[in-house]
Amino acid sequence: MNGLRFLLQVAVSLGVLAAFNGVLHLGAQRSLLQRNLRQISNQASKAHCVMLGSSVAAAAFDPKAFAAAWPGTNPPASVNAAIGAATPVERLLMARLVIRQATNSPVAILGFFDFELTMEPESHPSPPPPRRTSSPWWTFIGSMTLGFRMDSALAAEYYTGGSHWEYILFRIYRYIPMCLERASTWGRVERLRRVVGSLGLPNGITGQLGRADDFKILEAESVEAFRAACARRLEARGDFIEPIIDRLCRELRAADLQLIILEMPASADHQSRFYSQPEWAAHRARLAAAVAERYQARYWVGSNWVPDIPGMWFDGVHVLPAGADQFSQRLANELVTAMPELGRPVTRR
Repeated sequence: MNGLRFLLQVAVSLGVLAAFNGVLHLGAQRSLLQRNLRQISNQASKAHCVMLGSSVAAAAFDPKAFAAAWPGTNPPASVNAAIGAATPVERLLMARLVIRQATNSPVAILGFFDFELTMEPESHPSPPPPRRTSSPWWTFIGSMTLGFRMDSALAAEYYTGGSHWEYILFRIYRYIPMCLERASTWGRVERLRRVVGSLGLPNGITGQLGRADDFKILEAESVEAFRAACARRLEARGDFIEPIIDRLCRELRAADLQLIILEMPASADHQSRFYSQPEWAAHRARLAAAVAERYQARYWVGSNWVPDIPGMWFDGVHVLPAGADQFSQRLANELVTAMPELGRPVTRR
């Protein structure tokens, strides 16, 4: 009897767990991330211009402002497929999503800031071949869960460090909604924690991206640190461009998409402190030469495209909606000059 009772309790527990996961799975279909993915997928099938990159590009590109600035009555369709709070792996996945859906041979614009595209060298000149180690993929939430949802084989290639055991766990993990969708709960807990933690303190700057203070880590801590980071990359032998970014660019070109590497807008303070340094000029020149040689891509400097006036900037590298209007209009004007044929019917090779 005790054994039967135990089995009954186990069955009930498993049933409750399965029901809970089922509810989470259904709710996830209506989540902001899933809605955005469906919207990007639908828009990419008709797009002539695609924006890729991190949160800096995601905040800056406004397809409506881009279309409004295009001369004539038939502007090219565009889509913002940039994604924030993610790693280069997720950006590669978004590029693959665009490649699968695109039918108009669009131009792909890869927006970046600082060192997002270039590789930090090893600490020693001639290190032994590094052992591949797994990433803490079991902690991923939000946008970083795209690897479980879109192309798990590709994501596992980068996240599991070549371990067959971790690869199996990774593939199982993607079918457990209570693991993947915990961000919806923890997001509310985090917001409550911040509200309680800020009681009695002056209000900080917040926006659709969150708190401005949270993004300070994206900028170098000092001019000296920034110059040193430039120098390390310029002096190192071997790859200059991050391997994942290299793969992303090569796949875009193999799919017959034209490619523009765009240095995204930065605040006047960021430009004067960092981009005015001679090491950055050398870094910029080497990166421009590398992308032209490897991918036949254009390199555009857009760091000064958004004026540093009130209402334009959220922090040093992210713009507000008014800044996104400015950036998108400038991008349209630049593309009109460089690619006047953009938006016309194209027969893919």
